Amino acid sequence: MIRPGEPTVEELMARIAALQAENRQLKERVLNLEEELALGCSIVLRRIARICIRCSASNTVSHPQPLKHGSTT
Repeated sequence: MIRPGEPTVEELMARIAALQAENRQLKERVLNLEEELALGCSIVLRRIARICIRCSASNTVSHPQPLKHGSTT
């Protein structure tokens, strides 16, 4: 017997199906974001590697100087 205001089995099953579909979509979104992050990290690491190669080739940055207050370079 169903009490007034309580969902039916059919309503609960429909809600479960909707939540499962939402869960699948969220998992796909997480995977996409992880792929984007990995790609971004690999780009940054390649840039850092190029800078390190240039610095070691020119041997100008053996002891980097600290940035002055307010400086960005």
